[in-house]
Amino acid sequence: MEHVIEIEGIGAVKLSHFPYLPPTPDDEAFLRYEHLRPKPTGEVLLLHGHIHSQWLMRQYRKRPPMLNVGVDMHGMKPISEDEIARFFAIAGESVEG
Repeated sequence: MEHVIEIEGIGAVKLSHFPYLPPTPDDEAFLRYEHLRPKPTGEVLLLHGHIHSQWLMRQYRKRPPMLNVGVDMHGMKPISEDEIARFFAIAGESVEG
């Protein structure tokens, strides 16, 4: 299940429990729940959880950046829209391919 919201200063942001499916999954764990993974539909950022503390930000080629908003990555607290905007602003410098 996914939902798209507008965040001021960012634009259309998709919310999903799962991150995007990697284009070339090297880890069998990333193949799990393939039918539940979101697909890019014009959003500029994906906010997701599910992966716990595996990574904070990631971007696959030709897909919007993803930000792990799980509380285990953020001091066991939800993050604010301002924090999301800050991460989005530095996404090009911090994401992994």
